[in-house]
Amino acid sequence: ARSQTVRRLVALTEWIGPDGRTLTKTGHLRLADARDLAAHLGTGEESLQARSSTELHHVTLLLTWAKKIRLIRTSKGRLLQVTKAAPLLRNPFELWQRAFETLPELGRSVCTAESALAGSLHETLPDILNSMYGLDAMPVARLEETVWLACRDYFLSPYFLGGDDAPGRELVAEDLRRTFEVLSDLGAAELTRGPADPLYSTDLDHEDQELPSDTVERLRTRLAEPDLLLADLTPLGLNAVRNHLLADGRDAPAVGELATASPAGLLGVISQHYPREDATTELKGWLAQPGHDVGALLQAVRDCPFRTRTAALLHVLTESLPEVRTLLPELRHDPILGPAVLSMLVDQGDLAPESLTQHEHLLLGTENFLALLELSGPEGLMDQITSMAGRDAYDLLGAIVSSGHPDTVGLNEMRTLVLE
Repeated sequence: ARSQTVRRLVALTEWIGPDGRTLTKTGHLRLADARDLAAHLGTGEESLQARSSTELHHVTLLLTWAKKIRLIRTSKGRLLQVTKAAPLLRNPFELWQRAFETLPELGRSVCTAESALAGSLHETLPDILNSMYGLDAMPVARLEETVWLACRDYFLSPYFLGGDDAPGRELVAEDLRRTFEVLSDLGAAELTRGPADPLYSTDLDHEDQELPSDTVERLRTRLAEPDLLLADLTPLGLNAVRNHLLADGRDAPAVGELATASPAGLLGVISQHYPREDATTELKGWLAQPGHDVGALLQAVRDCPFRTRTAALLHVLTESLPEVRTLLPELRHDPILGPAVLSMLVDQGDLAPESLTQHEHLLLGTENFLALLELSGPEGLMDQITSMAGRDAYDLLGAIVSSGHPDTVGLNEMRTLVLE
């Protein structure tokens, strides 16, 4: 209900009134009426020098938007309210959703007529919003370049560009910024200014990145600027984009939806897809359910048959739940989790290798070799052990397969695929 666009669409429909407003012969509002509407809506256009109401950009966009949503209609030279839209005007959330759904269809009203983005907003805007999903403070400059490339490749010919794409690129950039202003007024995006997060430039150094070299150099320069336009999806925007992703069959998990999942299912999803903060929230929500406790989560880790997966699940538990971290000294002696816990404590510097018993050293080595077997296969493990132990490799392998490590399946694979 606080969305500026929602308020203006309601106010516009009310301004039309039950008797409607007279249109010109070309089907537009009279300039005097458009100025009055601009003042009524607070667009700031009532004093602009204009020869036609269509030159009042914000008013024209809102009129087109209201027609697209079917709040108003034209008939016999008049602009009229749609009577059936009355319930929609009383439902801010439904009105917001209708406005969001129809925005990509308003390219000619949002963008300048000369811009390639005007005719492609219906395809481009959903892709832009999808790319923002799950990311914070997206530099609009980064999107300007990729949107321009899409427009150039699919909508413009080399003859049109004439060897110089700078004017067209700038037009698209201006229209993209205008689009984000419309999204901000709607309440789907929040705009701020500041430096770009390094993550938006680190991929420029990857060998497999597909951007042209001149685009990469422009982005390096622009992303180093200290006062960039940054865009975030608001909660309303996130919800709407998520609904689109789910409708398209895409993976778009929401925090809280795993509250009734199995312990193994819960840990599997959050270890692969959730950042730390959201993983913590999801785990605490799961533990708040009746019958759920830390013991069940640890048992799910014990039941995991793969060493690399066990390490990942144990990591997400210790990172997210302090109560699990305090259990690690005790879990060091757990008959199933012990080797994985030893590896974690040593890797994190919480346990000095010289403090381990001889048997613990053997278990720790076996844990690491079993993980290497999963990651690199028998040949990779044989190369590693041979380079470490040389002529003693066979004896080392014999000690490992006799270590008593709880992963009996992995030890049998090591015996048959590597030792023998």
